[in-house]
Amino acid sequence: MISIKRYQKIIARLALCLVFSINLLSEPEKVLLKTIDAKNILTGPNGELKLEGNVYIKTNLLEFWSDRATYNKENQSFKLAGNVKVLSKNLELSSKTLAANLSEQTFMLESSSFVFQNSVYGKAKTLKILKSGNIELLNTSFNSCSLDDPVWDISSKKITLIEKENKAIVRGLKFKIGNVPILYIPYLQTPIGKKRLSGFLTPSLKQGKDGVDIALPYYFNLAPNYDLTLSPRYIEERGEGIGFNFRYLNPSSTGEISLNSLNGDRKYKVETGADLRRWRGSLVHTSNFNNQLFSEIKYEDVSDDLYFRDIDDNLTGSSKKNYLQRKLNIFWKNEKVNFGIFFKESQPLSPFALEGYKSSPSIYFNSLTKKKNLTFSILSRYENFKLNEVRTSPAQLEEIKRSTFHPEISYKKVLRGSEFIFAAGSQETKYEFSQHSVNNSYPWLSSEYKVFFEKNDILSMKSFVPRIKYIHVKDEGSFSHPTLDAQLQSQSFHNLYSQNWYSGLDKVFDRDRIIVGFEHFTSSKVSHYYSQLSLGRPYFLEKNPTTNLALHNQSPLVFEYKASLSKNVRVSVMSEFDSRNNKVNSGFLNFSYKPAENKSIQLRSSFRRPHDLLQTVNWADKNDPVNYTELSSEWALSKNISVFSKIVRDMESNSSKDILFGFQYSNCCLKVGMMKRKWEEQDYFSWRKDFQDPYFAISKGYDPIRLRDNIYIFIEFNKLGRFGEEISEVISSTLLD
Repeated sequence: MISIKRYQKIIARLALCLVFSINLLSEPEKVLLKTIDAKNILTGPNGELKLEGNVYIKTNLLEFWSDRATYNKENQSFKLAGNVKVLSKNLELSSKTLAANLSEQTFMLESSSFVFQNSVYGKAKTLKILKSGNIELLNTSFNSCSLDDPVWDISSKKITLIEKENKAIVRGLKFKIGNVPILYIPYLQTPIGKKRLSGFLTPSLKQGKDGVDIALPYYFNLAPNYDLTLSPRYIEERGEGIGFNFRYLNPSSTGEISLNSLNGDRKYKVETGADLRRWRGSLVHTSNFNNQLFSEIKYEDVSDDLYFRDIDDNLTGSSKKNYLQRKLNIFWKNEKVNFGIFFKESQPLSPFALEGYKSSPSIYFNSLTKKKNLTFSILSRYENFKLNEVRTSPAQLEEIKRSTFHPEISYKKVLRGSEFIFAAGSQETKYEFSQHSVNNSYPWLSSEYKVFFEKNDILSMKSFVPRIKYIHVKDEGSFSHPTLDAQLQSQSFHNLYSQNWYSGLDKVFDRDRIIVGFEHFTSSKVSHYYSQLSLGRPYFLEKNPTTNLALHNQSPLVFEYKASLSKNVRVSVMSEFDSRNNKVNSGFLNFSYKPAENKSIQLRSSFRRPHDLLQTVNWADKNDPVNYTELSSEWALSKNISVFSKIVRDMESNSSKDILFGFQYSNCCLKVGMMKRKWEEQDYFSWRKDFQDPYFAISKGYDPIRLRDNIYIFIEFNKLGRFGEEISEVISSTLLD
């Protein structure tokens, strides 16, 4: 879409450059004459000065050059003719003639051209700066390319810049590519600077898989602290609808309400048989009362799960949303205590998703107190989990109440060249079901010791930090409890030293262990080189109580390396190596080479294979190996032409998941490109032909993955924007943004 916001910016920039240069609208200082010089200076019969050859007039704000000039000292006026030029810090003006009256602060240029900050180029048959401070441009045109041969330009019969109202009125505006008119707007008002005005915004125009998609937004500037945009919309293969967006800002709150609807989606009816009004709505609200009491609201809803897939696709064809977020959070906090209540729900939009618990409500109380070397904290929470009406497997329970209480005390002693930390606490969790309850208790303690070795010279800085940590966890709980939010975290060096290897509040890694490792850091003071090497391994002190298997007493070795090898090359590696079978359990590799702004090569790879620790989590795909590699590149072949590509490949199945490649041509005015993309995504419809339930379809071997193959053509005009840009990017409000 060609954004009216960018039209306004260019028109306003033109206005501001004149205002700035002559300093009439924004500053009380007047343009005052300083010196006059020329090759020949004569006095006329009425006392005026006649100047010939290399005429130069200097004022406090502007400098003037011309071949000829006359100057009237009585009213401080002068007329310039022949190769007239006007210069200021940001503006360069040329014209055939110029008439100025410094006593009235008026100026008029005929057949002028101008350049502002080497980014806006324009021409005007007549340019007037009136006594009122208003500026008029007749038969003007401007662009961001060049004066003589622009690829595109915006022209207007008349532009009036009104000083008192800080706005510009544009009549007969045309947008052209070469000599071909693309858009005509008979009348337009635009603010100068920060002011906002009501009026039509430029139509949003897209050509995609649903044919022509056009919207005509109208912006209502209701007040300095709230505004409204209505956007009638037509999609060729689907139907017509309207969009509504209201934003507000108060001393204690801010928010946005959006609603978009489509009447009778024809394409959706053919695919599903349903004839309904399709819509999406959202509310975002935050409040801050006296910097201690806060509230947050976020609510999203849609008429059907496929709305975002069908109507709000982005440029590359990928759906923007997989979940709808709904939450309400009211909390109070200060430096030591925070407590509150929140409701939270995530509704999946895929019919194949099984995640269906919602938290309604959750009440929490947290405190943190520090006194010298001691720190005492309490984390507590009460939550009531309910299942969504759909999205649940039959084995899941209907309602669960969970109470958690986590007290912790720690002592930290900093010694000369070393550090000692002792901590103790407990994770108490209670689950209440309709017929029974389950209590879990995990008292724990840990102690850690670090030693710091440092070397600092004129070329580099180096540090070596060996560290050892002991963690004891006593399991006094039941194993028959649900898993609501627990996930096994990746075995990074940082997580290796964590008391719990699981996120969430349901699971605790309950094996006593000693973790031994070190970190080594090198940073050059004369180049871009730096490196960080981390190596660590836990040693278990008991067998695995969860599976009752006498596993080896050591966990895989975790290795991490991050480095900037030069100004252009960066690399990061992590691997979890199991010495029992000489295999890598998991790992990743990231490599980046970027010699210039428009030249880059990136390689990313991730790997995971089934291993012992994964048997303690309930992921459906925990026994499926993962081995993905992604290679992407962008490379400028010349000043104007660049190519780009990306490939995502599943090395385990030896298949490509996403392939795209294309080229881009760019110059001072525009970018034009083409992209070919072939990728996999889920098909939400086809299972309905043969099955009544999506879970039953999956159990019978239905594969929802489908291959998509598209070609995209895009064009972007410098200073105007890309075709297909979202309407939400159009509205500008300095108070609300």
